[in-house]
Amino acid sequence: MKAHTRTRDRGQALALTAFAMVSLMGFLGLATDVGLLFRDKVNLQKVADAAAIAGAAESLNGGNYTAAAQDSASQNGVINGTNGTVTVSLGTTYHPNAVKVYVTQTYNTYIMTLFGYRTVNVGATAVAGITQGPGCMYALDPSPFKNQGLTNNGSGTINAPNCAIFDNSGMTVDGKATVDAKEISVAGTYTDNGGSGNISPAPVNGVEVKDPLSYWNAPSPSGACLSGLTKSSGTVSPGCYKGLNLSGSVAMQPGLYIIQNGALNINGGTPGVTGNGVSIFIDGANNGSFGSINNATLVAPTTGTSGTCTSSGGCNGILIWDTEDTSGKPQQGLDFGPGSSTLTGILYFPKANLKFHGNNNTTLNSDVLALAYVFDGTININNYVLSSGQNPLFLAPTIVE
Repeated sequence: MKAHTRTRDRGQALALTAFAMVSLMGFLGLATDVGLLFRDKVNLQKVADAAAIAGAAESLNGGNYTAAAQDSASQNGVINGTNGTVTVSLGTTYHPNAVKVYVTQTYNTYIMTLFGYRTVNVGATAVAGITQGPGCMYALDPSPFKNQGLTNNGSGTINAPNCAIFDNSGMTVDGKATVDAKEISVAGTYTDNGGSGNISPAPVNGVEVKDPLSYWNAPSPSGACLSGLTKSSGTVSPGCYKGLNLSGSVAMQPGLYIIQNGALNINGGTPGVTGNGVSIFIDGANNGSFGSINNATLVAPTTGTSGTCTSSGGCNGILIWDTEDTSGKPQQGLDFGPGSSTLTGILYFPKANLKFHGNNNTTLNSDVLALAYVFDGTININNYVLSSGQNPLFLAPTIVE
């Protein structure tokens, strides 16, 4: 009797052990399925985020946001109607103009097949809209001027209390420089060589930022490019010129000026060269170049569609757009030294290491974008805003939900 009891107890123990092992394996298997599905969910979320941003970027240019979003998803492995679905719509309750993307894929399971679930649908949603960037000064190159993205030599003044400075490299201050901004973000290192710089707030270590104007479409001439023009009085009309040399008291009429196969030189007399509602596009790809600006008062247009320039309306908010590439000349760069001038508008030099050489009579009511820039002498820079108090141009597609 005792032997029989021991045998039965041993059998029950073995059965319980087996059951426990099976249960454990089942839980482990189920955990594996859940873990894999969670991984798939995370990957799909990345696909959805990228697709929504691509759609929003295309909508900013007035294009087909659905095609752009689905193309982005396809490049990331989810082809609509083939191995998943990519549903694109415009607007949500909180963001009526945002692009919403819902991505789904079907995944096989393992242990869950024992419970009748051979496949599981996994989905991810993202919403991207166009938001205003906070910055008014960008140094875009992560390694220009030997890790000196923004260098201030002498007694230069940067006054931008309502917006941020973003530096993808390092910031070096020499002498009695003054920088006043809402935020200063430096991806590299910050150095105050003399220890006497007045920098407010203290720079913080940030992350690299992308060009907030990269969505703009470079303009092209509406007709044949005219011969180079030299003028010292009267007016000049917008158009494409093979070099433009203005002096005296020339008045630039509103609109878009394109410079090809020659240089832009503006050296006014008294009262100087003026232009209200003008945009100057220096076409570096067609040998356009920047020469100089002195004794000039130039103001960018404040109307038009962001992202597109027109011959009569110019480029909304952009005063000077120069595509010259000086990235291979870090020590020389592009010498941008406006003397005795007031420039109001965006100064956009996305491929140039930019040098400012100013004087007490130079004021830049400008937002500045370049690979890197150096300030010396005395230059006053005020952040450029429209009368509404908003930054007019720094728009970027961003995940908003």
